[in-house]
Amino acid sequence: MLAVSLPETQSGVDELIIDVSYDSVFNVAQIEIINYGDTAQTLKEVHAHLRDYCIKKSDVIFLFLDMSKPLTAVLTERFE
Repeated sequence: MLAVSLPETQSGVDELIIDVSYDSVFNVAQIEIINYGDTAQTLKEVHAHLRDYCIKKSDVIFLFLDMSKPLTAVLTERFE
């Protein structure tokens, strides 16, 4: 297993922006990370939303990531 260190937390540099939606008809949730912001906060927020949708017993939870952002490559394994 490849060990990857997380980048240093850069508080105040970028604001965390996550768009979350839920379609009750199809029982599908969507989490889109628009801007990462603080690395630790991003992981906490995604985990909290994922937990909420698991409790709601969502059939599908989509996580949309911006492939042009450098943190996507670093955090994708953590999101899995």
